This record gives sequence, structure tokens and C-alpha cells, in this order.
Amino acid sequence: VDISYPRPRQPNRAEPINDSDIDAVRALVNRSRGTLVPAIWAVTECSATSWEADNVSIEDVDLVTHTIRFRDTGRGTGRVVKLDSWQYQRIADRVAVAKKNRLETLLYAKGASKQGKAISERVYQLLVRSGVKRDRPGVRASSVRIWLGRKEFDETRRIEQVARVLGMRSLDSAAELIGFNWQGGEYLI
Repeated sequence: VDISYPRPRQPNRAEPINDSDIDAVRALVNRSRGTLVPAIWAVTECSATSWEADNVSIEDVDLVTHTIRFRDTGRGTGRVVKLDSWQYQRIADRVAVAKKNRLETLLYAKGASKQGKAISERVYQLLVRSGVKRDRPGVRASSVRIWLGRKEFDETRRIEQVARVLGMRSLDSAAELIGFNWQGGEYLI
């Protein structure tokens, strides 16, 4: 008896972006008025998922050590991320506004309905408005995490370091996210 099975469907994969794409979005963000959108992009660049970004409190930002802390989510692990100078300035500006307005969280007022979806949508719109998404249907908010994970892997060649930087519990999931084939030792996307 010959039995054939359909090929498994490939999940709808996000396409990786690169340093030039990050620069294009930063250039757009630099022209933004206010502090919310620049802070959303800076936190996203630091590997935050939309849930993590939505839950960053003012206390999670250390302006002395230039770090931001993402809490353990149950799905992902907590971590402290060092901010580069561009990220630091946008987040420091937002902290000042949040403190002035007596907000407890960095991006939205505590007690407001969860804004994770709004954060993802803002990131997506930045990718569109900056031209990064043009003719690239696979570019989406998660492409930023793929960029950071690949950058880490290219520097260290250690998938466990990618998982650590992205706050992922599973090495397999980290490899899958960045499109790395363990057996073949190459990127799939």
C-alpha cells in the first residue's frame, strides 16, 4: 500500500530585516514628535515582544547603567538588556515624560486596556512608512527580533546566546525564529 502524505505547511514566516532597515526606521522615528513612538521602536529594537513592551515599568529602566529589564512572561525569560546610545536617548526622553505625567509604565498608563496589539501595529506602521516593508510581504513586527537574533548568532555562533538575548526558553524555538537549520548549519530564510 502506497500512502502519501501532504507536505507539512510552512508557517507564515516573518522575513528578516537588516542594519540598513533599522537605520531607515530610526531616521523616520527621529522626525517623530513626542516620545511614545520613538520609545516603542527603541524597546522593540531591544528584543521586546509586544507583551513585554506593554509591561515595562518606569522602574525597569535604569538610566545610570543604560539598561532596560524585561520581566519573565511565563512564555519567555526575563532579562536585562544594555541600551545603545540611540535607544537610551529615546527611552530616557520617554521616562521623563512618563514621570512628569505620573505614569507607572513606560509606554501606556497602567490600568489602560492592554496595548500589545497597538504596539505591534505601531511597529508595523513604522516598517511601512520607512519603506522597509515595500515589496517585502514577510516583513512584520517580529522581523525586528529576527534581526537581533541573527545579529547575535552571526557574532557568537551560539544559538543558546540567541535564546538568552531574545528571552526564549527553547533553543529549538530560537533557531526556528531566526530561520537557522541546526542540521545543515545554514539559514533557511
